[in-house]
Amino acid sequence: MSIPCALLAVALALQADGSFVSTKGGFEVKLPGKPVEQLKRVPSDLGEIDMHLYVVDKGSSAYFAAYNDFPDIIADAPVENVLNGAANGAIQSSKGKLLVQKDIRLGAIPGKEVEFSVQMGPGKSGTARSWIYLDKTRLYQVMVLGDPAIVTGKIGTDFLNSFKITRTDKGPAAAKPSNPINFVSKAGKFEVKLPGQPTEQTKKLPDGGGGEIDLHLYIVSQGNTAYLAGYQDCRPAIMLENPKDVLDRSANGGVNAVKGTPTARKAIKLGNIPGTEVTFTAKLPGGIESTGRIRVYLDKQRLYQVGVMSDTDLATSAAGNAFLNSFKIKRGD
Repeated sequence: MSIPCALLAVALALQADGSFVSTKGGFEVKLPGKPVEQLKRVPSDLGEIDMHLYVVDKGSSAYFAAYNDFPDIIADAPVENVLNGAANGAIQSSKGKLLVQKDIRLGAIPGKEVEFSVQMGPGKSGTARSWIYLDKTRLYQVMVLGDPAIVTGKIGTDFLNSFKITRTDKGPAAAKPSNPINFVSKAGKFEVKLPGQPTEQTKKLPDGGGGEIDLHLYIVSQGNTAYLAGYQDCRPAIMLENPKDVLDRSANGGVNAVKGTPTARKAIKLGNIPGTEVTFTAKLPGGIESTGRIRVYLDKQRLYQVGVMSDTDLATSAAGNAFLNSFKIKRGD
């Protein structure tokens, strides 16, 4: 069985007794060899998640340990839903068939055991057995796959039982109220009042002409609430289109990204710059109901976005209005 790899420099060590320690991941496990590390970007309802995998491939069997961190909002989702989602994802990604599923615990940490069939090569089937734990907002997975006699026997069971969580932190702290800061993007040429210093992200989007454009986002996440502002520069041909069509398409893209349902829409302006505002509802993992509001503006070739989303009425409240109204475009060209 061939396992592709992407090596990363992290703090990890293989002890003399075979115990592999991931300082960054906050766990240890006994592996039958030095693991290869992989980093995979996994889709989820909260966007792409970085999954850190440590793999030992023994040919007829393979041993995995992995972890990923969810955004803080997952802490309010039912644990059962998160664990079931992870278990179903593991089965679906391997195109397997569920054989056994049951609840487990690692001390006080809830978990789920799943055993399922896997294809290990042309005409060769095997079994996978995975123990999955949710520790606050961090998901751990430890798995062995191969011949059923190994997976469900002493070798597989001893491997799974050797997994220990060693992190001592208490997970993300609750968001503390703070005075808004006046965030200025020199590159984006805009400013907005945010409840904290934002995290910057750049996403590649198709430009409609066979190429790509960069969407620059600035995000502040506080518990179940997220604030964002961003911009992107479109192809010159965008100036030949009807501005309303461009604005609607961009706003719809933002709503669709969170699998939202629009509930209201209206045309707006920022000075002489045309815009569109969309209010929407969305369901986050665990069935958490959320309401959001996004405003999109088109200034020549540049599209701006500013929005807020929360499980409260913030998006449609006076505080939500104040945030959205604080957005100002500072271009002088």
